Amino acid sequence: MRRIIAKDNSNIYYQVVGVGKPIVLIHGNFQHHRYFKKQIAFFSRFYKVIAMDTRDQGKSNNLASELNYTIISDDLALILKQEHVKKCAIIGFSDGANIAFVFACRYPSTVHKLVLCSGNITFHGLVYRKQLQLTLRYMFFRYILHWKRGYRVLKLLMMDVPVNEEKAQRLKNIEALVIVGEHDIIRQQETNRIVRMLPNVRYHTVLNKGHTIQTIDAAFIARFLKGCG
Repeated sequence: MRRIIAKDNSNIYYQVVGVGKPIVLIHGNFQHHRYFKKQIAFFSRFYKVIAMDTRDQGKSNNLASELNYTIISDDLALILKQEHVKKCAIIGFSDGANIAFVFACRYPSTVHKLVLCSGNITFHGLVYRKQLQLTLRYMFFRYILHWKRGYRVLKLLMMDVPVNEEKAQRLKNIEALVIVGEHDIIRQQETNRIVRMLPNVRYHTVLNKGHTIQTIDAAFIARFLKGCG
């Protein structure tokens, strides 16, 4: 594992595997870079794969007073600077898709292609049963367990993602692919909203599947990424 030290002295860890044009993988809530084990094995045959542990997750810590999408996107910018990456493709899953969206809007010249798998930009974009489940879990972590790391990660998931139609217009030169499962926990209208925001987008539904990137054919994504650089 490699690491960068953020301005607040947080240690952010990431793995680099393979050689070639760079691809960044960003995991979802309560996960870490090893969640992408299958995708790393596939993509590292053709690309330089950078898979990070986002703040408060995996090996990475968080010495900031909060956890938000802007801070995490700045962490990724530092990783890319350390790896001398000027342009990359990004694949984000779930909360990782939200981070990828924010990063692309803030650093559009750094991103060539963007793959957003099962992302949402509002908490209400999740189906109601998932909202209830996460709210109860957040209250348990914060008020019963007093587990700061745990409730901060959950609070991130409950935040609205700081993107809008105006910011998304910065992505007009970035090819985007939005992927969701047919039985995803993301509401269809939320996915439709994201698709409408992106100026240069393709949309794909994985039939008979739910909320997991593990069911997505890596070769399908590779065909979209072909020629990125």
